[in-house]
Amino acid sequence: MEGDVSIDQDLYSRQLYVLGLNAMKRMAQSSVLIAGLDGVGVELAKNVILAGVKSVVLMDDTPATWFDLSTQFYIRESEIGCPRAAVSLPRLAELNPYVSVLHEVGALSSKPETFFQQFQAVVLASPDPSDALRINHICHSKGIPFVMVHARGFVGGLFVDFGADFEVNDRNGEEPIECMISDISQNNPGVVKTVAGRRHGLDDGDRVRFSEVQGMVELNGREFPIKVMDPYSFSIGDTSSMSPYGGGGLAVEVKVPAHVAFRDLRSALKQPEISLMDFGKLENPLQTHIGLVAVMEFREQNGRFPAPWSEPDAEAVVTHAKKFAAELLEPVELNLEFVRLLSLTSAGQLSSITAFLGGVAAQETLKGISGKFTPLRQWMFIDAIELVPPPENRAPVQLFAPRGDRLDGQRVVIGQNYCDLLASAQVFVVGSGAIGCEMLKNLALAGVGTNGRITITDNDLIEKSNLNRQFLFRTHNIGHPKSESAAQAVVLMNGSIQIDSHTHKVCEDTEHIYSDQWWSQQHLVINALDNVQARLYTDQRCVKNLVPLLESGTMGTKGHVQVIVPHLTANYGATRDPPEAGIPFCTLKSFPSQIEHCIQWGRDKFNTLFNLRPQELNQLLEEAANPLLFEEKINKKHPRKKELEHSMKLIRNRPSALKDCVRLAREKFEALFVFNVEYLLTRFPADAKNTDGTLFWALPRRIPHVVSFDPSDSAHASFIMHATALFAKAYGVPISEGDLDPNLLSQMAFDIVVPKPNWKDKHIETNEQASDNKKPGDADSDVLTPEERTQLTRDLAFAAHSVASTKVRAFPEDFEKDDDRNHHIDFITAASNIRAAQYGIQPTDRLKTKKVAGRIIPAMATSTAAITGLAALEVLKILRRTSLDTYKNAWMNLALPSVTFSEPQGCPVTKISDSVSISLWDRWDIQEGDLALGQLLNFFKKKYHVVVTAIIQNTTLIYTDALPDYKKRIPQKISKLLNVEDGVTAYPVTMSFESLDGKEVVGPPVVLHLCKK
Repeated sequence: MEGDVSIDQDLYSRQLYVLGLNAMKRMAQSSVLIAGLDGVGVELAKNVILAGVKSVVLMDDTPATWFDLSTQFYIRESEIGCPRAAVSLPRLAELNPYVSVLHEVGALSSKPETFFQQFQAVVLASPDPSDALRINHICHSKGIPFVMVHARGFVGGLFVDFGADFEVNDRNGEEPIECMISDISQNNPGVVKTVAGRRHGLDDGDRVRFSEVQGMVELNGREFPIKVMDPYSFSIGDTSSMSPYGGGGLAVEVKVPAHVAFRDLRSALKQPEISLMDFGKLENPLQTHIGLVAVMEFREQNGRFPAPWSEPDAEAVVTHAKKFAAELLEPVELNLEFVRLLSLTSAGQLSSITAFLGGVAAQETLKGISGKFTPLRQWMFIDAIELVPPPENRAPVQLFAPRGDRLDGQRVVIGQNYCDLLASAQVFVVGSGAIGCEMLKNLALAGVGTNGRITITDNDLIEKSNLNRQFLFRTHNIGHPKSESAAQAVVLMNGSIQIDSHTHKVCEDTEHIYSDQWWSQQHLVINALDNVQARLYTDQRCVKNLVPLLESGTMGTKGHVQVIVPHLTANYGATRDPPEAGIPFCTLKSFPSQIEHCIQWGRDKFNTLFNLRPQELNQLLEEAANPLLFEEKINKKHPRKKELEHSMKLIRNRPSALKDCVRLAREKFEALFVFNVEYLLTRFPADAKNTDGTLFWALPRRIPHVVSFDPSDSAHASFIMHATALFAKAYGVPISEGDLDPNLLSQMAFDIVVPKPNWKDKHIETNEQASDNKKPGDADSDVLTPEERTQLTRDLAFAAHSVASTKVRAFPEDFEKDDDRNHHIDFITAASNIRAAQYGIQPTDRLKTKKVAGRIIPAMATSTAAITGLAALEVLKILRRTSLDTYKNAWMNLALPSVTFSEPQGCPVTKISDSVSISLWDRWDIQEGDLALGQLLNFFKKKYHVVVTAIIQNTTLIYTDALPDYKKRIPQKISKLLNVEDGVTAYPVTMSFESLDGKEVVGPPVVLHLCKK
């Protein structure tokens, strides 16, 4: 089915790393029907369109009402009364130029069976039960993926049916596991052991294919199912008749398609298979299932949803619920209050729930089309019953009544008092990328900041690749600041929102803008960042100023939400993941074993050749403008011989014509792929051994082979072409596109003879703990006599000045992964693939090279929508200041699919005396007035049972008993000891403490107030 469909890799680059090219091609040839354009319908339509299917047909002639505007972000107030699909279509069509968005009028019940058979997936949002059953029967019998989603009141539900025999091509989307082997036994079963300290990561039933096994060569090229023995070994069946194991070998996981059978809707309704998310609400999913069925039956019978907070309608819904519960194949005790509350609120929707379900439902739709990832089996439910005010806060009922405004759908669920609280909030959103865009939408729909303010900041500009998931941006926004464009777009969704857009980075350099006073004025800070350091900084500022922080992020189909509330939870810095392990220096330099090692090596070579070396040349030329001063400056540094020779080489090798650039490219080829490898094999030949007698060249070390430059080899030709182009750019050599003929350049390079270097004293690092390649003895042969240094220095000064006088300069290349015309990724791809082939590693394509070299985080709109929906639920709780047990941290992987909730980790407390305990959120505000120093010391001893050992204001030591005159300070007022400013009465200080028995105590931050309260 994939065919020769063209995929715009500039637009879809981040998504391609999640789904892969084959899945994307299947999607690009698929048509999807989406019927129902309420809040959850428009959300899933947005995500499916952004993902890049061939076409989407929208159906929904329902006139828009005020209730829609709290979740349906593509309907404007002026369009109340207009058909929902018709008014949504032009805005949805703007999202992706490669997707045809069409409109089908009429009711679902009027469409014949043949109408549905033209689609590769059918999605129904909030359908009538009779329509859902009929259409599901059609889809199930024809094997057409069917998805149904509901969001009503404080709950939502999702149903998936992909037919009686659905093939899953890739269950989890992870890279195949590769295990390096240290031993294989001759037994039944044979046991495979991995290289020491390396877990295999396999599960029972997984299949592996063997290669590079020595001795027991019968295994090579064959596949075996495995059984896990322990984290470092697994069995593969009978190896007793095979040859003895001789060493080496790889076992690589083989992705095997799986077949899944789904039940149709009619049978699944009465025996629901539910994916659990919240183990603190084990009974709620089934109650939600029953309640949603009852509400939708009421809607079909009455032509409307139950009226807001109508007791008679609620009783009717309860009656429907009792009848349906009795039809379930397994008995259930109906929670009448839960169903009743669902009915009372079901006229409304919460934007957070529609965002979450719209993201998950869209991902399930894409699974049905592409066969990528494990589908949902078969129901998923979510509820936020904790957002509905408790009974004592529900009077008068008019607080929940519609008022004919855009918050009607939300007000029905949470009440006017809660809406007022959201409106008055001050919220700071840090980052306006994918998560920032989705979060701004959710805040605007919820009416957050309409009487307060939302501030959004991001210092990035919009690029084409952003348009695939950062849905507030369009093509005409490319090159504009993200924060400004996002703010402009979100105002169209809610004209009442008060929003300021900044283009500042949030860091130490902007603390004059985002001061402590600024942070303390915020009711909530939302992180929408893509790196740990920035997250840690905002976390630090929130802790210091006692501001709640909402942290979330995605990577591919995975995502997380973390709630951080002062005095209740741990902070982000206390619970974050450990930093990712780097690649050892010696592995990069000489002993790669994975393609990632080769790509990172290629990235390092790019940086050295085309960025650092040109920078060094510019610095030399700048300093050489005055040769006498230049010579004097060099002599002061006492350079070694190699340093002077290196600088001279920079000057003399500077290219000035195309042929010079080709020469440099060929010289680099020989150095990287010939001379370096020859020397490595001279130092460590094939039979070399370690000090313990084991073979040096044993996995994970791979023995390389020397290559000879071959102009007919496409990788060699590519290396020469892109290196030539980059040398020309970096050194300002004028060339044309016509000069970059790979065949011509390769032939020019082939004719160049490169002399072999003398590397007798070159050190090769083999220690994985080492960070550089210097040894104490390296410089012994590099010592210069005074006469030699003088002569070399003069020669360098003269050569540098001669070039500097011509006013030439270099142009260092800053690495940019997203410009396909700049030769950066192409050079790294060629270099890394030549190196990979040398070491017997499977080369890779440009797309993976770009991901690894550019450190790209895979991303999809579906994951972002779902995770920000869950985060937005927590926004509503944080702004209401609910109790710890109502907050939910979340972990999600839509590929499996899996969503798990847990209560946030409580704030750790440290006991500093029998009666005093503190946490990271505590502050000691001392409001005793302008005490004498001695009085202040006694105050701490009496109240906190600690002895003050030092007081520091900024960098000034105010008190310590080590000061010679500290006793003279005891009677002095604090105001005489501090650096006091006019009009300022509160002064943060740093204090050191000991317990009464002399042990060091770490106390909280202290603020001394000179005016007593």
